[in-house]
Amino acid sequence: MERLLTLVLAGNWLILVSDIYLVTTPIERTWPKDKPVLFLGEWCRLYNRRSYWGTLEQQVADYHWNDREKYKEDYRYLSDVHEVLLEEIKTQLNSIHNVDYSIRYWRILIGPWLIFFVQSLYDRWSMLNTAINKYNPDACNILDRNIADFIPYNMVDFGGKATKDDWNEAIYSQLLKVFFSDKIKIKHIAIEENKTEHNYCAVHKSSLKSIVFNTLFGITNHIYHNSEYFFIDSLMPRKLDLKIQFKLKQFPKIWRHPTVPLVSPDMNKRNWNLNLPDEEFYNVLSYMIPRHIPLIHIEGYESLSSHLDTIHWPNSPKAIVTGNTFKHESTNMWIARKTEEGVPLIVRQHGGVYGICSFSAFEDHEISIADYWLSWGWTIAKNDKVIPFGGYKHSGASRINYDSRGGVLIVGVSTVRYSCEMLSVPIAGQWLSYFDNQVKFVDSLPETIRTHVTVRLMRIDHGVCQKARWMDSFDDISIDEGNGPIKPLIESSRIYISTYNATTFLESLSWNIPTIIFWDTRNNELNSNADYDFNLLRSVGIFHDSPESAARHLTRIWDNIPLWWDEKKVQDVRRDFCWKYNRTYKDSVGSFVSQIEALL
Repeated sequence: MERLLTLVLAGNWLILVSDIYLVTTPIERTWPKDKPVLFLGEWCRLYNRRSYWGTLEQQVADYHWNDREKYKEDYRYLSDVHEVLLEEIKTQLNSIHNVDYSIRYWRILIGPWLIFFVQSLYDRWSMLNTAINKYNPDACNILDRNIADFIPYNMVDFGGKATKDDWNEAIYSQLLKVFFSDKIKIKHIAIEENKTEHNYCAVHKSSLKSIVFNTLFGITNHIYHNSEYFFIDSLMPRKLDLKIQFKLKQFPKIWRHPTVPLVSPDMNKRNWNLNLPDEEFYNVLSYMIPRHIPLIHIEGYESLSSHLDTIHWPNSPKAIVTGNTFKHESTNMWIARKTEEGVPLIVRQHGGVYGICSFSAFEDHEISIADYWLSWGWTIAKNDKVIPFGGYKHSGASRINYDSRGGVLIVGVSTVRYSCEMLSVPIAGQWLSYFDNQVKFVDSLPETIRTHVTVRLMRIDHGVCQKARWMDSFDDISIDEGNGPIKPLIESSRIYISTYNATTFLESLSWNIPTIIFWDTRNNELNSNADYDFNLLRSVGIFHDSPESAARHLTRIWDNIPLWWDEKKVQDVRRDFCWKYNRTYKDSVGSFVSQIEALL
């Protein structure tokens, strides 16, 4: 087994010291004093604290999902686990709440949390297994916490917690105490009560115009027919959404999510177990799920259900149209009820990655709950649920131009330091490799081009210190911190550099902005259809799978980018790609209405 070993001088003897401490998070209060450490992952080593941890005798455990074949195999395994869990949770929650709903109802209501909790938990548990069995650490310090403080209120609250160091330290500590205490010495650190705050919903600042608008629609929403289409969070431009509803011969409305009841944990309601196969990870799930399932599904379920009985929403809508099935249990419970009554559920694709990634938890879940799933243009063989509909996100928006003598705009991304969902993109510490590739790209450019580079950061940093890393790497590029609109940056640039698999390059290609895409295909696995399409992008210089290749291409075309971009072959490939992955129509309202009416 690999060990961290320290030699210390004691009199005339050299003594071998092997007292290795496992460190699970960046919370330095849990770090040992004057002992070698085994960091569980790169998430422990914050860039802005490198002056401290850089002095320690240390090693970082190999991340188990750096083996991308294992990552894919584990995704398939956890997909099977998810189905087993749903069947058992359906039985348990029907019994607890004295109801008799189908597995589809519970999939809509609890599926999003269950997917991400189980995938996160498997990652945390697997890393402890890896570290303890491969490196054989002697001890780990954990904080004595009240685990009830870390029960999420709902999906929004869980999303906020699962990316934070406190929640992860609490989960690691609980797993260590319950499942690994016979393999590693656990040392408890008392802390003052530090009850975590719940984030019940996404908070947005409202302008006076927005307040007046919402108040008006709060009144007009009482004017409805019970059998009309029900649009909620369609994720289309608001004007387009309202025009479509009007074209469908119904009074346009903007529905708001019902408020959720505020409740506190009652651990007496969590003394139940799941009847699962007698296997190691299933045993972990059987213990952890009842203790971490969101409050809204246990303590708050009855009051939420009663509240939904009082809201003024259509009783039997012709169909429910939404692009958001993850964040709002209050709406999801209502949707789940209506699907039990036979109301069709139509789910719209709400961003990039879909139809491109080799696998995606978002995509699989949404397609599984929908009667019809509206893609931005692509299809899945032998799956009639997936309908090539169109993007519509920027329908009616003014055209965005570019400056053929402008600079280089690189759009980057930060990712959460802990894995929270499984899809075929870089996760956890793999962001460091992603960032290294951005540096290689800029470093491969001649100085005459590099001085024209602007890097737009992701507004939410997730603790990866994007700005500091860029500033430490280069002193001759501009940094945009991502707080303002991107349109002015595009319009002052001659080329758009997309560095990750998301909506960004779908938009720039649709706007006909000269675009170069590059990423490491080893950590951005594509499905077979997308692989073919990206090969076409590669053939005309749009897509590259190395930063050096992308930099060489930019250098060749720099003095006359339109000469390359306006070539017939380049434009033909671009248009075909956009039609498949971000389809647009001249008559957005008419096309949407005719297509949705054809479905029903």
